[in-house]
Amino acid sequence: MMLVLLIVASTCCGNVLGVAQGGSPWNSDNDYYYDTLNPPHAQPVITSHAQQLMIDEGDQVELPCVVTNLGEYNLIWRHGNEILWILLEKHGERLEQEMTTRDSRLSLEGTALNLRDAQAGDAGTYTCEVSTKPPRTLNHTLDVRVPPTVFPAHNRSVVTVKMGSSVTIACHPYGNPRPSITWNLKGRKLTRVPSGNRLVVTNAQPEDNGMYTCTADNGAPTTAKAVITLQVMFPPRVRAEEEEVITGISYGATLACFVEAEPMARVNWYRKGDIPVDPLRLPKKVDARRRYSLQFDMVTLGGLRRVHLQRHQLHGQLLGSDTPHGPPQACQVLQFAPRRGEHHLHSSLGRGELRASAHLHHLLRQRERP
Repeated sequence: MMLVLLIVASTCCGNVLGVAQGGSPWNSDNDYYYDTLNPPHAQPVITSHAQQLMIDEGDQVELPCVVTNLGEYNLIWRHGNEILWILLEKHGERLEQEMTTRDSRLSLEGTALNLRDAQAGDAGTYTCEVSTKPPRTLNHTLDVRVPPTVFPAHNRSVVTVKMGSSVTIACHPYGNPRPSITWNLKGRKLTRVPSGNRLVVTNAQPEDNGMYTCTADNGAPTTAKAVITLQVMFPPRVRAEEEEVITGISYGATLACFVEAEPMARVNWYRKGDIPVDPLRLPKKVDARRRYSLQFDMVTLGGLRRVHLQRHQLHGQLLGSDTPHGPPQACQVLQFAPRRGEHHLHSSLGRGELRASAHLHHLLRQRERP
């Protein structure tokens, strides 16, 4: 008959060491097993469920971890590999806490971890772990939404290009999650944006001029905007407000035209012989529509002489003339190369540069008094 001896040794940590056959449990030749004193129904159980949370920067969040039958096991909160908090319950007494982080934004409410004033660096995995063997864990994934910011590419808020050229304007958005980009021109949404934060303008025309707004949005309470101004340089476009102005001696009259160009022109009025018009006698005005006008409060015989409109723009000049001779004509845009002290109108290119001018004719007719 074989005698089987069972030796049970209790440890201070609530675990037992059992030996299934005769001999010492510390004999390496013996088979032994490691088990717990607590039955399975008395083991700690985490009843909370894993969550994936998205909060806005600056918000507060609570990460739950409800545990039943914690007993004498430790409960640990970790952010990634960093231990934040350790809790220990002794014989049903109140929890003993040990804070291992110096972050004052963290606190415990029971076994739940609270975080206030969340920042981008707080994103990641938070683990609630009970020190059973093997450990029982609960993972929460936290994402912090950072409001977007956006800046013009290369800090270029003004982009200048020649008419007919192609240009790319771009903005760089930042935020979490990565913001989406929409473009607007003069309040009108642009839908043809193949490259997101990049907008390509091909064969640029004056109609493409304006302020392009790049709006970044990632679902945060606020959006961000950057404004990029596109300036398309183009030669002058001149249009007479009235092709024929009829007035008479002692009557008033206004000569006006609309001048479009980029960059904006400097416009001067001249009498016959390139004599500058006296601004004190004949007021000159320009409004937001780029309407240039010369006001005659009272027409005299001298006022029925030839008047020039001279316009300087980039690489050339623009000349207009108001004359009582001949029928009124529509504006016509020509090319010209000015010589020193002279203004010759003809079709040519001066030194390979595009130069523009226009003839503008008004007719001042003497009107009989009734």
